[in-house]
Parts: sequence; structure tokens; C-alpha cells
Amino acid sequence: MTSRSFDRYAIRVVEAAYRIERGLDEWLAEVLRAATKLLDGDKGYGAYIYRVEKDGHIRITSSPHHPGFSTGDTKEGLDYARRTPPALVRPMFVFDPPVVNFHSLWSQMPHEHFPDYQPFDSMARSDIRDCVVVRGCDPTGEGVFISAMTSRPWPVQEAAVERWRLLRAHILAGLRLHRNLVEEAVLDRHGKVVHAEGEARETRALDALRERARHIDRARSAEGRRDPEAALRVWQGLVNGRWSLVDKFDSDGRRYLIARRNEPGEGVAALRPLSRRERQILAYAALGYANKHIAYTLGLAPSTVSSHLRSAMRRVGASTRAALADLWAPAVQDER
Repeated sequence: MTSRSFDRYAIRVVEAAYRIERGLDEWLAEVLRAATKLLDGDKGYGAYIYRVEKDGHIRITSSPHHPGFSTGDTKEGLDYARRTPPALVRPMFVFDPPVVNFHSLWSQMPHEHFPDYQPFDSMARSDIRDCVVVRGCDPTGEGVFISAMTSRPWPVQEAAVERWRLLRAHILAGLRLHRNLVEEAVLDRHGKVVHAEGEARETRALDALRERARHIDRARSAEGRRDPEAALRVWQGLVNGRWSLVDKFDSDGRRYLIARRNEPGEGVAALRPLSRRERQILAYAALGYANKHIAYTLGLAPSTVSSHLRSAMRRVGASTRAALADLWAPAVQDER
């Protein structure tokens, strides 16, 4: 996809991520439909929700969506996902970057140690020469996996990787919203607060919610369509690390934005007492997120991320970011 094409359709992925009223399977199908506009899967697409278990294996937790695939091919693909050796799960399903060329990724993994696990054999039988994978994993170990199968090699450009880093924040926020039902504020699309309760009543929180509502309105406007790259950058994943803003329409068709609590799980093995914010930021750093992407995902200032991360690393005795990968541990979640 060209840069122009990506910009044109990126906001559609963001909007799909926050359409959560029809249930998880319908949500996943809509996210996949929006994502296919940014991918060139001439041999078909696939998507499912997964969870990394404590033992390191993958569990599929949703109905799969594989338009263009036969039932047999879909079943075989899911079987391969479930059988992924734990040593390969983190590079395949967990760590940054969010979009990869599977051939390139496979060459970087110790796959030669697993002769019985050869997913390319299955792909070759369906005349698939390459696969571009979009994956995003929350600190708790729950994630979304989208694949675009192609009949030709398809390298992933760095510009696309950077944009998918932003889209990943929204897809995972939308996934978490299916668990989080607490509404703490209502705003009109221009940012006027209609109702607020709990922490959303605090002055700083209200200011942040108003500002984000205005950003979202601009992102969807004619101005946003003229500069979709800028629109995507101001529509951050959360507000103050706590709330997602989702649409709600009244009986007269007026659109409001509902602030729903949507804090990510922590997903780190904290060696010493850390604050909740430090654990969250440390978890994203352990997943390979750069500071600016942690800031975008949580809706925090980059300086806030930097100071909390320095403090957390000092407390756990990690001298480098590379050492943080060993601290990541998927958290156990209640069943849906």
C-alpha cells in the first residue's frame, strides 16, 4: 500500500476498533474488514483473538474469520497457531513490531530446532508464497492476529510499521473495552461535558477528556481527511492512561462520546513494589514499545513515560531495555 492509501483508510480502522456494541466476534470481523483496505492479501485474509497462557502456549479465544479460505485451510492454520512452540510464541505473537513479513520473521527465529513445526509447508499447498502479519498483544497476553496471504513476496516498509504501531493501540483498546463496562463521563462531540463521575470529575481529567473529544472530532472532519496522518497522531489510544472515548447515539441521532474506563493490565513480574503506572509503562517497555509509542498508547506525555520508566527500571534493577523482556509475564484473566 502506498502512503496515500494508508492515510486514506487508517481512520476507518480506528473507528472500527471502537464499534463494540455488537459483540466480540462481530467486532473482530469489522476490524478485519477495515484492515484489509491497508493490506494486499490476494490469497485471502485471516483474523482471530488469542491469549498467551502461563505455560507459553497460544489459546484461540474467538471465532476465527478467514474470508477466502476453505474450512480445511482455516482449521490447519489455527492448529499451527495452537501448536506454536513456546520458544517461538514471543517473537511471533507478542513483541514489537506490530506488522511483519512472515518469511523475514521466520528467518530470525530458531525454527531449525523445531522440525515438526513447518507452517510454510501448509502455505505452499495453497499456493501462498508470503504472509504479512499484523499482531498486537496487550501486557496481559491477550491480542489480535491479522494475516494477509499473498501469491508473491511482499516486503513491509518502515513507514507502514510506524503507522501500524499507532493503529495497534486502538485495536487493543477496543479489545479491552469488551471487558470494561464502567462509564465515567459523557461529552458531546465538541467536547462539552454533559455528565462526569468518579475520577473523571477532577479538573485535569475533564480538561484532558475535552481536548481528546475535540481531537477526535477534527480527525473525523474534512480537515482530518485532508491530513489523515496528523489526525491519526492526535487520536491517541487512551486519555490519561485510563479512559477510552466511544460513540453513543441518542434517540434523536445526536452523537455523544462516552468515557469508559479501559486501563490495560500490567503483565509484568514486578521484582520490587512499583506503582500501578510504573508497572503499566514497564510492561509496554518489556514488549518492545519505544517511549513515544507507550505515550501514544496510554495517552500520556512522553516526559511522564520517561520519568516513570527510569524509576521502574531502577527499582527492578534493569540497566537496559533489553533486560526488560524477561520481566514480561502474561496475566491470568477471567473468562469472558
